[in-house]
Amino acid sequence: MNKRNLLRACDITLVVVSVLILASSIQMEASAGMPWHGIPFVVYMTIHVLLACLMMGLVVYHLYLHFGWKAWVNKIKNLPKKPTKWLSVVAAMTLLTGVAALVVLLINMHHTSLGGVHGKIGLLMLAIVIGHTIKRAKFLKK
Repeated sequence: MNKRNLLRACDITLVVVSVLILASSIQMEASAGMPWHGIPFVVYMTIHVLLACLMMGLVVYHLYLHFGWKAWVNKIKNLPKKPTKWLSVVAAMTLLTGVAALVVLLINMHHTSLGGVHGKIGLLMLAIVIGHTIKRAKFLKK
């Protein structure tokens, strides 16, 4: 498989995982840490964390396909388009607040305001991702 096809497969997988993680985020916010249809919060929180790990792995692979392993941070900083730079910053904030929220959640075993902050930042990230994806929809359709 050539680089272009690998990138397309990665991008399509990212779209699917983004939809799943958005659905799990909405479900977690709606339930506010309470059981949902008899399923304990820890079960769907675990699913959300696994989806997030998959998404971050795919994002790293996506960046690798675009920029390679060397100096990709500098390449992102030098991109001419600000929305892509913002996407990188908001994705990093989502990752950091997600890890912090997970640690707090594992200690307290209940939904905290830090999880809510993570959810809002993650929602902003997904909104930017939607714009990023729509702008590149022709590539995905080919």
